[in-house]
Amino acid sequence: MVKEMKSVGYEIDIDTHVKIMREFQKNYMAKDAVELYEHMMDGPFKPLVKECSLLLCVIAGVTDPDLDLMFRVVKKYEAAGYSLVKSDYDGIHRCLTSVGNFDEAEKIIETMKSAGCGPDNITYSQLVFGLCKARRLEEACEVLDVMEARGCIPDIKTWTILIKGHCAANEVDKALLCFAKMVEKGFDADADLLDVLLNGFLSQKKVVEAYKSVIEMVNKTHVIPWQTTHKR
Repeated sequence: MVKEMKSVGYEIDIDTHVKIMREFQKNYMAKDAVELYEHMMDGPFKPLVKECSLLLCVIAGVTDPDLDLMFRVVKKYEAAGYSLVKSDYDGIHRCLTSVGNFDEAEKIIETMKSAGCGPDNITYSQLVFGLCKARRLEEACEVLDVMEARGCIPDIKTWTILIKGHCAANEVDKALLCFAKMVEKGFDADADLLDVLLNGFLSQKKVVEAYKSVIEMVNKTHVIPWQTTHKR
């Protein structure tokens, strides 16, 4: 419909674009979203600057991100005269780490540094996620040591991603060791991490261990489990 409108001399306005784009993003229709983005960038009504990073997140959010779509978005964005900002670099980095392209991901980090955007918890958390997805669990653990050495202290979300990655790889015992190390660092479990550990136990049919773990953490840290945790 958009192409047909353009063929007879009409362009959709930015409000209509936003409504359509949100539907594409909500349903992770990355290819359609990129095509619409390219169409709008070539027209008189340019998308908002933040649209680039939002679109990169959509591309990175699928199981196997399409790097060609990522490059198309970045190319169109830069061709319009815009410069990449931290959130844009994060989107590119997330796409690369999700497909296991760690060499290029490292280059993006160096480019970020040159642009004055130092890596932070978001950057390192994405690297941990990618390494866990690739079943490179020891390297994922080492990332947290690298973070501390560089003065970037891992937060609860980074620890949760690491522990979840171990659970997804059926390494629940190692996940518990990571959890113990996290507690030593002064962190308590929150509802998200409690749910992750519970799913790890249940994936191995360790129902009693799951129950004991929930009770112990609730009593010790006073965390309030999610309703979905109780259902499971």
